[in-house]
Amino acid sequence: MLPATSLAREPEDLSASTHLAECAPQVLAPCFQGDPTLLVVVATASGCYRIEPRKDGGIVLAELASVRDIGALPRPRPAAHLRPAPSEGGFCQLFSWIHALGDDACGALRLYRETEVGTVFVERGRVCWASAPALRRRLSDLLRERTVGFDDDAVDHVVLWCKRTGAALGESLVESGALTAQRFHTALRQQTAEAWAHISAQLPARVSWIPHRRGYDAAYTFTAADLMTELGRISAPAMASKAEDHLRRMLKNGGTGVACLRGVDSAMPIASLRVSDWAPGSLDLAVRWARTLVRAAGPAVVAAISEQGRAIVAWQHQDVVYATTMDAELVPLRLATIQGTLRLVTAGVG
Repeated sequence: MLPATSLAREPEDLSASTHLAECAPQVLAPCFQGDPTLLVVVATASGCYRIEPRKDGGIVLAELASVRDIGALPRPRPAAHLRPAPSEGGFCQLFSWIHALGDDACGALRLYRETEVGTVFVERGRVCWASAPALRRRLSDLLRERTVGFDDDAVDHVVLWCKRTGAALGESLVESGALTAQRFHTALRQQTAEAWAHISAQLPARVSWIPHRRGYDAAYTFTAADLMTELGRISAPAMASKAEDHLRRMLKNGGTGVACLRGVDSAMPIASLRVSDWAPGSLDLAVRWARTLVRAAGPAVVAAISEQGRAIVAWQHQDVVYATTMDAELVPLRLATIQGTLRLVTAGVG
């Protein structure tokens, strides 16, 4: 086992090595229980280390010659604790119902208790929008915030016209020139996410399905990952904007990514990149593992390689935790790239 002093070869790496020595054992030891073949690799400014479990329940920091040696390490057997757990909670329960309807389902999912809880409109497995009685005027409020001179009367006029003709609200607002497609999409996504959260909080409830043939523009529909990210973004809009910019810079050559607040126990990321098709359980898994790995590695860049050669690489910047997923063979390159880019970002270069 390497002593903590042998890890601190460079002054800027002192916090990383100290964090590894003090925090990695207690954070990662439970992860190794039941499957000691989990592969965790940490890249610091002074070198690269594999974290291995001990028979007594502790861990060992094994030094690697370079980050390229990761490719020669044996891949772990399937690790049950890295598989997505069954989705729980009202938020995921709604998506489970929608998934059960099938990919071709088109209609409205209405939920009741003593009175109506809310309605979710579905098109081919995607959410068109959601409404709740308590938030009935919320969309017009959001539209008015985003469009100069766009008041409630203007919204009501278009809504009434859409009800009479059966036209889609989003297309009608955009075609009328009242606002841009991007602004409408942003407002609709926020309103739908807030209504979804309100409905989820009221479960369990009675559910009825009302099919219809109406078609929605796919540009104005959302997935589970879209709505989960939106709810996270609403909680910290300023940090979410910075986190999205950081993800785009760190993953400018491709790859999926999520960002979540450090120290906040929530499955909702505040920013995401190219994860729109992820299931709620997969997004929740990435967020939970990112926080776990960063708690163990501190300021270092850390990777965990799991079943079937898939991997997650996590790091922190300021008060945000980031993660990207990939095939195991890409881990050495991605670790080195993220570590190098993160140094430039921290130094304010570029």
